[in-house]
Amino acid sequence: MDLYDGHDPANWLLQKIHPQGVYVQHSKRRVGNNEGFELLDMFKQLEVCLWETRNENTAIREENAAIREKITDIQKKVSVLKAAHRALRHGVLEERRITNRKQLSSARQRRIVRGRNMIAHGGDILGDLEAIRYVEENGLPYVTEYKDDFQKAYGLRFSKALAKLPSFPEQVIRTFNILASVRELSMWRECKTRKVKRKRDAIQTLASEIIKAALDADISQLAACFEEGGNLAKKYSKMERLFNQDIP
Repeated sequence: MDLYDGHDPANWLLQKIHPQGVYVQHSKRRVGNNEGFELLDMFKQLEVCLWETRNENTAIREENAAIREKITDIQKKVSVLKAAHRALRHGVLEERRITNRKQLSSARQRRIVRGRNMIAHGGDILGDLEAIRYVEENGLPYVTEYKDDFQKAYGLRFSKALAKLPSFPEQVIRTFNILASVRELSMWRECKTRKVKRKRDAIQTLASEIIKAALDADISQLAACFEEGGNLAKKYSKMERLFNQDIP
C-alpha cells in the first residue's frame, strides 16, 4: 500500500496539516512558513560565520606560535646582551672601587679612567644597579664598596635607587647618568680650564636640583614636570645642552 497515495511526500504532508502560511521550497527540500525559512537562513549564515571564525582562529593560533618562537629567540639574544652588559658594568664597578680608594698610582688611575670612558661611556645607573644586584645575589666580594661608590657617583643610596628607579621617567634616569659622567669621565675631571670647570659645576648643580625635585615629587605627576611648561623642563634642557656641548 502506498502511504502517500502516489503523491509527492511534501505535498501529502501539506494536505495533512493546516495549510495556511505553509510553503514548500522544492529547491531546498524544506517545508515551513516564512518566519521558519528566515530562521533557517539565519542559522545557515551563522554556521558559515562559525566556520570562517574557526578558520581565522586556526590561522591566528599558527601566527601566534610563530610570534612566540620569535619572542623566545629575541629573549635569548637579550639575555646574552644583558649578561655582557652586566659583566661590563661589573668591570666598571671594580675600576671605580680601585680608583676611589687610591690603591693605584695616579698615572695608572688615569689610564683606567680613560679605558672605562672608551668602553662604558660614562654613567649608567640602571646598568650599575643591575650589576650590583648580580654581585650581591651571587655572593661576590666588594658589595659594600660598590654600593658606597654608587652613591658617590649618582648621589643616591643604592637601596633608595632600587625602590625608586623603576618608576622614574627617562629624563630622571638620564639626569643621573649625566651627573655620574661629569663626576667620573676624564674629559670632565682632568680638564683644568676655567670654562670647563664652570660648565661641570653648572651641570652638577642642575642635575642635583632635578634629582632632588624628582625624589620629592608625586611620582604620578613627575613625567609632566619635564613637558613643555613643566617646572623641570628648562633645567633639564639647559643641563642637556651644557653636557652635549664640545669641550675645548
